[in-house]
Amino acid sequence: MNLSNILANKIFLPSMDLIFGFQIKKFLDFLDISQYWSKNELEDYQGERLKILIKYVYNYVPYYRNIMKSNKLIPDDFKSIKDITKFPIQKKENIRQGIREGTLISTFIESNKLLYSSSSGSTGEPLQFYIDKVANSVSKSAGIRAWQWMGFELGDKILRINYLPRTSLNKRMQDLFSNNRYIKMNNLDEKEINNIIKNINKYKPKVLRCYPEPLYQIAKYIQENNIYIEMIPIVSTTGSKIFIHQRNLIEQVFNAKVFDAYSCEGSGPISECNEHSYHSAMEYSLTEIIDENGYHTNMGRHITTDLWNMACPFIRYDTGDNLTLSELKCLCGRELLKIDEIFGRESEVIITPDNNYIYAPTIVGFMQDYKGVDQFQLNQTDFDKIIIRLKINDKYNSIEEKNILQLLNTLTDEKMNIEIDYVDSIPLLHNGKRKIINNEYLKRK
Repeated sequence: MNLSNILANKIFLPSMDLIFGFQIKKFLDFLDISQYWSKNELEDYQGERLKILIKYVYNYVPYYRNIMKSNKLIPDDFKSIKDITKFPIQKKENIRQGIREGTLISTFIESNKLLYSSSSGSTGEPLQFYIDKVANSVSKSAGIRAWQWMGFELGDKILRINYLPRTSLNKRMQDLFSNNRYIKMNNLDEKEINNIIKNINKYKPKVLRCYPEPLYQIAKYIQENNIYIEMIPIVSTTGSKIFIHQRNLIEQVFNAKVFDAYSCEGSGPISECNEHSYHSAMEYSLTEIIDENGYHTNMGRHITTDLWNMACPFIRYDTGDNLTLSELKCLCGRELLKIDEIFGRESEVIITPDNNYIYAPTIVGFMQDYKGVDQFQLNQTDFDKIIIRLKINDKYNSIEEKNILQLLNTLTDEKMNIEIDYVDSIPLLHNGKRKIINNEYLKRK
């Protein structure tokens, strides 16, 4: 452990907790111990958290109190995690409506203590919601613990490549304290790739963080052009499914080990351990996998219950993703829920006339804050034409329309014709998700 690691653990993290009113250090210490609990101990802990949650929502969250009363349920009906099936599954549209109407927001927590959050909208349906500081602390602690599984320690150098600006004071302070360098990408053209390579070689990070698709393109460019790249011990991917050919090339080019992760609203992180098995943060959320008939199974839809977020609770929330559970114990020694594979996050891309790539995460990152948009999908119909389909609500206006068109024109360097098609709904695929990008042009090539 070097000086940066010591400062991060002993000074920076406690200082951040004090400044922002979080409890990350406290919960990180707890999670360091609980990760080695037995399965029974973990499930007992989940049961206790579930009882607290159910009692809370019955008293302070009108949305869930109404559901419980209509189903003749009271808090005493929930004695263990097995009783969660008494609660009806909640779809995203129900949750969104409850948040809009205010019935899903706690009446106990003062509005000025609610933290705004939003999902990436990886299914084409961004969701704005709230979280309280305690839940935020537990969630962030679970994320740090997952990074420690990779071999990361607080204070190690991180280079993040992403599509959203990090200009707020809070984010700049976080980057400073966490030894984080950030690179914003847009089209990932040759100039951007060379700038990323230059930053990697100059900064020499311990961890490189990026979505799989653009990182794969960067790795291909490095390999094809025989460019020197500094060795990076750890590559962290998230946001979309990583395929084996992507993982292999990235590990080969960067001489690194890839550690993938998955997250969604209402759930703790699901991350690869040092043995490269996915584990769910059971202390934070309760994970169910159900089939098309609603019965528990080892391969099916991911239903999650957030055991900590009292501000805007997610109970039996249908994420729209598909997971496969494993019955085998992991060699890492942890009995946290083990997941074999994560389905449903498709890699999608728009290719501009200049042969630049626009990835689905780039689109969803910008679209997530348009409150007038319920669903969206991009369809590339020709080499120079995009139709964006929008399902809108009463918060949508001409300013949002103008901003969306301007965004797409900027991303495509104004080389493509952009049209908006307003629709009543965007149909689900057979896997229960909506494609963000449907590239008809590529299918014809």
